[in-house]
Amino acid sequence: YIFHGTCEKYAAIIMNEGLIKPMGRQFVQWSDKLEVANVRADQRKNWTKTNPVVIWLNVKEYLVNPDNKLYLSVNNVYLTPEVPKRFLLETMNGVFQTI
Repeated sequence: YIFHGTCEKYAAIIMNEGLIKPMGRQFVQWSDKLEVANVRADQRKNWTKTNPVVIWLNVKEYLVNPDNKLYLSVNNVYLTPEVPKRFLLETMNGVFQTI
């Protein structure tokens, strides 16, 4: 798994739209370290005043389809274009939920 830190506000958008997509960027940014995603989620929480959420991407399932792309930047940030929610899990307060 790789991880994306966000908040309830944006997790709700992901659930409603059925995918995670770049928000004003070229790619969705992911980390292979859960701690990093937790820090990012806490930052988002402070901006939006909603609970932190960490979204998990099942890389193994996502990459079965050769059309799905995953890149690694020079500073070790994983990058994807939009990802359908069927490849995602979220944790809020440490509890897994399917998106």
